[in-house]
Amino acid sequence: MKSIHTWLAEYGESHQNSTNKLIHWICVPAIFFSIVGLLYCVKLNGRLMEVPLTLAHIVTLIVVVYYVFLSPTLATGIAIFILISLTLCGFIESVFSHPWIVY
Repeated sequence: MKSIHTWLAEYGESHQNSTNKLIHWICVPAIFFSIVGLLYCVKLNGRLMEVPLTLAHIVTLIVVVYYVFLSPTLATGIAIFILISLTLCGFIESVFSHPWIVY
């Protein structure tokens, strides 16, 4: 597994352009939230603190554990973003009466 220093060095080399940095600051969180939203649509049997358990909960937990091994500080940041994403997914689901994905 690559260390956090290797990941950041590679990122620093390939992200010198300010436009590239701006695009990543906007698009990477949007893509991440979209993936969390898609995974949130897959309901599992069970509940997590009065919230229906979804595939998003399982996958994001694995992501946080991975980040803990890379860097506890980054794990904290990604965990906060994941909590915001999951909360927003729950809010969106409660506002709209129809499912996000129609089977």
